[in-house]
Amino acid sequence: MNRTSNSSLRQDASAGFEYIFPFVLHLCGLLLWPTQRALTKFIASTETRDPLCEISPSLDVPMAPTLASIMESTRTSLDQLIAQFNWISTITRSPDIAALLHSNNLPSPLRRVNLNASMKNLEDPSRQIQTAFDLVGNAVASLETQMSRVRSLQHHYNVMLSPIRRVPAEMVMEILCHTWMAVDNPSGAHITGFNVFTVAEGPWCLGQVCRLWRDVVSTLCPGLWATMTIEFPHSGHLFRDDVAMLETVLERAGERPLDFLFRHCAVSPAEVSSIMPQCFDVMTTHSARWRRVELIVHPSFLPRLSVIHGKVDLLTDMYLKCWRKTGRPSDHITAFEIAPKLRHLYSRNLYPDIRIHFPIGALVSFYNERRFAGNHRVLEYVDIVKSSLNLLVPRLRLCATTTWIPASCYQPVDANTFSFFGVVHAKCRTTSST
Repeated sequence: MNRTSNSSLRQDASAGFEYIFPFVLHLCGLLLWPTQRALTKFIASTETRDPLCEISPSLDVPMAPTLASIMESTRTSLDQLIAQFNWISTITRSPDIAALLHSNNLPSPLRRVNLNASMKNLEDPSRQIQTAFDLVGNAVASLETQMSRVRSLQHHYNVMLSPIRRVPAEMVMEILCHTWMAVDNPSGAHITGFNVFTVAEGPWCLGQVCRLWRDVVSTLCPGLWATMTIEFPHSGHLFRDDVAMLETVLERAGERPLDFLFRHCAVSPAEVSSIMPQCFDVMTTHSARWRRVELIVHPSFLPRLSVIHGKVDLLTDMYLKCWRKTGRPSDHITAFEIAPKLRHLYSRNLYPDIRIHFPIGALVSFYNERRFAGNHRVLEYVDIVKSSLNLLVPRLRLCATTTWIPASCYQPVDANTFSFFGVVHAKCRTTSST
């Protein structure tokens, strides 16, 4: 490119720049001023009125023709602005420039002068285009902000007009009361329910959806709170008022019968070890509402059951398991001695000499797994089988120890023990024939 061509390039660039900046300013004025004015008026009108009131149609009707004319004028200005830069695409490179780009040859002194002049001629177009780009970009950013605001308002109005808001609280109550939320049960427990200490489960979770659901769940759905698990959460996170959370659950359960699993069988921090006995005592104060109960506890918890003697009239299912045989509990458990509706009794890992007193009038199934405690305990089981007319024998399991016992500890089995198996055989035949 020679000096003549450089001079021609500068003249073309100067001629083009005379039109660039005015068009850019005109474009930005068209983009920013009317739209920003209209949106400012719209936002101001929404802030001075009740946000729940619908937008007045009078705000949109005058804007429609004005905005259409603005958009048409803006489109024309954009086309003119782009056309002013079309001359840049007509610039071509000479073959010797292309050859230099594809090699490492040093330009000649004259070529270096021409290249420096051409590069300086491109500085002004670069600044002008960047200025136009910044102005248009600011206009686009402003419009994007306003569009985000408008979409947010649209979303809020759609939420307020949602059909779910027209559903009466009574119908929401029925829907939630018939909602069954699956609870993981990897340990094979007999009773499963939401963990009262985990706010992401059960009715705690439902109450976080909205105010309506929270009010319905907390006041109109006692059945959702009546089946629970009381256990130290696996996450290890404790709230400050764990006992208060349990009391809240019991209060919201109303007078519904309680079905719950109380499990405290892991080596826990001292804080947990102090909280769980308190929770156990809270549950014993509501023993009159116990229906289906599963206790997996340390033997030291068993003496605490003495306070519910004669206060479990609704109890139908009782599952009792000790997870560690340490300490020495009492020899008798009389908590379930007066339980007229007791149908299922399950005990496991109790001390061999502990005797559980329970009624047998309504007993349907009886499971007792413990170490062999001698013939006198077997005779007690014989009396249970003889006296329990409703007992389903296939569910009756008398288990010997599964651990090794020295030979010196074995006791002879007398005739009364063999008579027990005769009674069981007779009842099995009677049950199968009926």
